[in-house]
Amino acid sequence: MIDYGKFKQSLTLLESQYHHLQTLDDTLPDWLQEAVSESVIQRFETCYDCMWKVLKRYLKNSLGLPDVPNSPKPLFRIANENQ
Repeated sequence: MIDYGKFKQSLTLLESQYHHLQTLDDTLPDWLQEAVSESVIQRFETCYDCMWKVLKRYLKNSLGLPDVPNSPKPLFRIANENQ
């Protein structure tokens, strides 16, 4: 069984931080606005990393694919080929 907990948590945190960015007060200092923006980028990177690792486990465990690459780009290609 695949544990989606870490991916769900990272996606929730990304959504939350993106919402904060969208509702940010324009009167705040530039450095603070930039910090929130960079935080959204960091949350995206964490979410992306969790997502492709979960996808790798899914392809191995659920579909039984024996040779699954250890990097995102070829992994997405294989996932697309296997729908």
